[in-house]
Amino acid sequence: DPGSPAAVGVAGVVVPGALMALGALTNVWAAELFPFEVRGAAFSLYYNVGVVAGGLTPFVCSSFKAVPLFPGYYTVAVSSVALAAMVATLWLHRAHRADQQRLQVVHIRADPY
Repeated sequence: DPGSPAAVGVAGVVVPGALMALGALTNVWAAELFPFEVRGAAFSLYYNVGVVAGGLTPFVCSSFKAVPLFPGYYTVAVSSVALAAMVATLWLHRAHRADQQRLQVVHIRADPY
């Protein structure tokens, strides 16, 4: 029965909890993408750009009600920016690997804290 307390509990608690756990695992995975020397700065940039882009999406899409396909155009534009960032990252990684230098995003202290 869809209205039973068990079904409501599963739909309202278990499913969102599982989705939040997947979100936490995604953040752990993303942090592991970066070397430990620059992990904090790189992950904060990664996370905050995603939050700004994702947070503004409903506002931007609802602002252009005169263009019915604007949400699709917006999705293509944001995906193109993500693709360009991925290509630039791969290019930078390959260029710096060829020079055997490490790409530094922030100043690295010589001695640990």
